[in-house]
Amino acid sequence: MRILSLKCTNLNSLRGEQETIYFDRAPLADAGLFAITGPTGTGKTTLLDAITLALYGKVYRFEDDGASLKTEEILNQILTIGTGRCEVEVTFRVEGAVYHTKWACQRAYKKTEGAVQKAEMWLSRIDAAGVQASPYKTRSDVPREVARLTQLDFGQFVRSVLLPQGAFAQFLKAKNSGRADLLQKLTDTTRFADIGRAAHQRTQLADKALATAGERATLYAGLLLTEEKQALLAEETATAAARLAALNQELTALETARQWFDDHRKAQRARAHTDQECTDSTPAAAAP
Repeated sequence: MRILSLKCTNLNSLRGEQETIYFDRAPLADAGLFAITGPTGTGKTTLLDAITLALYGKVYRFEDDGASLKTEEILNQILTIGTGRCEVEVTFRVEGAVYHTKWACQRAYKKTEGAVQKAEMWLSRIDAAGVQASPYKTRSDVPREVARLTQLDFGQFVRSVLLPQGAFAQFLKAKNSGRADLLQKLTDTTRFADIGRAAHQRTQLADKALATAGERATLYAGLLLTEEKQALLAEETATAAARLAALNQELTALETARQWFDDHRKAQRARAHTDQECTDSTPAAAAP
């Protein structure tokens, strides 16, 4: 979100219709960083009030512990004395789109003593041709739509974009015991507490993962061999391989000998059979 322009009429010391302040044009656009300075009561903080009025219909320094003031109470605080109407306008850009918002309030018939009327708010989108379209026209719709567009509600906007000088001065002057409470109100430290808890949980998970990895490393280290053990094992493996080769040769020789033995036994059985046949046939040949 970027504020592009601001215009106000009859806000506190800023009597009458003021010139529009353009933040996206020279000289402010080229300044980068600039200060709002001037004597007390000249309207420095009123400019900041005007921005939140146009966007959210609220003024931070008039909020009572988060309870929104009524329109009459706001008007009594900001309306220039001796006038019957005040208004503020702001244009801002969000993700390339430009929007215009306006807050206005007056007394009956714009008389200085007239009864306070209901405040009015408008919000519209400005297209490339400068035409305002899709207006929101209620005090409830406008702040809600602004919060949706900017992703910042009133409290978040004040804390992250528009820190009132009074609250900051109060923080600087506070005792150490009171600064924590003020800092929480100014910065919403509950978010940091949530982030801290999440970081602590992730740290615990990381510590557990590291411990598990350490245990596994210790286990695997016991299984790993030193270079000396590796050399000894290689030597033993080579010796075993040579022994295996020798045994295989012996086995081959034994297999050959067994085959020879089997062949010899077969030959003996065949000879014995032949001798027996010869013996059996001799008497038959000698008969008359």
